[in-house]
Amino acid sequence: MTIYPSLIENVLNINEKINFNHKIKDRNDIIKIEDSNIIGVAKWQDKNLLIDLNIDVELTLASTRTLKPIKHHLKFPLNLIFGDHKEADFVLTNEIDLDEIIFGHIILEKPLSIYTEDEELLVENKKTVHPAFEKLKDLKL
Repeated sequence: MTIYPSLIENVLNINEKINFNHKIKDRNDIIKIEDSNIIGVAKWQDKNLLIDLNIDVELTLASTRTLKPIKHHLKFPLNLIFGDHKEADFVLTNEIDLDEIIFGHIILEKPLSIYTEDEELLVENKKTVHPAFEKLKDLKL
């Protein structure tokens, strides 16, 4: 999704579906990504372009332990400032490619590790005290 700031007079309403499947071919952690629903607005404030988006996407992630597929729903806000000052997130250019920015934030928002319900039980049950620290667990301060 490309935005041309010079064509925005007041407010630009955004309601797009973006397919990111081509971006996950080299990734081990994301098995599948459904079309991302992007809803929001782009508007001018002073000399800055503010873009406020809501991202809604269904991911199929690989389990951290077994690589089994796990469905994971992501829904998050994304507020961006384009301008020429130090508080801006990005420099304002004549053409803004939001696809790269949105995909980068999907990667940041997805969990670093994910387990199936059975694997979570295994992880919780495996929590044991190392023998060297066994006597310390009863220590009262």
